[in-house]
Amino acid sequence: MTMRRRIFLKGMAGALALTSIAAKKKQSTPVEFDRNLVSVLLGPSFDGQSEFSIVHCQKEYLRYLIYEDDQLLQDVSYTTVAFEDDEFKIDKFLVQNLPIDRDLKIRIMSADKQLDERTFSSISSKRPSYKIGVASCMRAAQHEKAMWTSLEAQNADLNLFVGDCVYIDYHLDVEPTPRIHWDKFVEARMVLDFYHWKRLVPTVAIWDDHDFGGDDSNNSFPYSEEARNNFKNFFAQNISEKTFITAGPGISCKFQLGNQLFLMLDGRSFREKAHSKKMYSMFGKEQEEWIFESIKDFKGLVWFCNGTQWFSNAGYAESFRKHFTINFNSFVEKLNLADVQMIFVAGDVHYSEICTTPNYLKNKSIELTSSCMHSSNFFALPTVANSAYRMSATWLRNFMVCKTTETGKTISVATDCFTKNKRRLFSNKMDFDLP
Repeated sequence: MTMRRRIFLKGMAGALALTSIAAKKKQSTPVEFDRNLVSVLLGPSFDGQSEFSIVHCQKEYLRYLIYEDDQLLQDVSYTTVAFEDDEFKIDKFLVQNLPIDRDLKIRIMSADKQLDERTFSSISSKRPSYKIGVASCMRAAQHEKAMWTSLEAQNADLNLFVGDCVYIDYHLDVEPTPRIHWDKFVEARMVLDFYHWKRLVPTVAIWDDHDFGGDDSNNSFPYSEEARNNFKNFFAQNISEKTFITAGPGISCKFQLGNQLFLMLDGRSFREKAHSKKMYSMFGKEQEEWIFESIKDFKGLVWFCNGTQWFSNAGYAESFRKHFTINFNSFVEKLNLADVQMIFVAGDVHYSEICTTPNYLKNKSIELTSSCMHSSNFFALPTVANSAYRMSATWLRNFMVCKTTETGKTISVATDCFTKNKRRLFSNKMDFDLP
């Protein structure tokens, strides 16, 4: 073995050791934030309706007023969610009958005092083109505003958050309780710059292990129901389940933009222990049946979005193929029978890559892994998890932006990976021909 190779392997081993140590180290000081801020999240905002989730600890009753220019459109009624004996609360509401594709404002009032104002739009779900941000792994304790500024500059029409939006278990030596869940979600909502943007971007999220029950957590987590309720309360998409979004098992959901169907999948609530020989060990029987019922006879492009990688068989992290092989092989057989055009999205691994799909998948596609916005990252991670199907990869903190364009019977997906300062790291373009 050459000296250079020894040094390289030693560096990779050190990087993995540091990752393990960082995950287990106890928290020494809490994350600080301005408690007077108001955290605003815009969920699905399409076809004349917009869903909001607003976190704050204001003692006075708040009013939410919707304006177009200086014309008041609505004085919103809302419901409030709170945790026992906590000063923070969540105000949730769905605004309907809005003008489409026009700039609107939401003004947040306490008595006659304006506390905040944000701009948003309810856009058409029938556009020929969309710009979609994809991000994961947003550890509040390692918050980096420059990453969010770079994403903000992309002017996306929609953000997909694909897991680890909150690190409930970071620097924690006990099992995450419902109280810890609530506190960590409040922390993320108050700290992350995204929730304080002046122009709001519609966002749909799913979880992975760290915002569910802890590192590599599965269906044995004892507070899974409480965790699901907490996630749905903090994110702004559960009211839309009765209108624009269709709810699935767990926190899964689906929605459609043009001829694109987005399946946001719950890869934790029903997951068995790694290497389970059970047939439905990844998504559970009910959710897997829901997936294939959803894509049956669909003639567009299907996005399969899940926190865990799909096809990787290398490296240190979890993947559907590597850890649930029996279920994975059956899942692929069903995909081939469905004969749909598809794209796969994942997060989790703290590096990003674009891979082609293996040739055992009937219809050629790509897997986009977008990780991390700001969390532990080391230069050796893409090398440790090297893949023969990889086209591009980076270990730098990053996010992806996918521009989809529908022309006739073709949907083009142009993907760019960015880091801070709007610096592009790599790009890819793929055309999907529809039947």
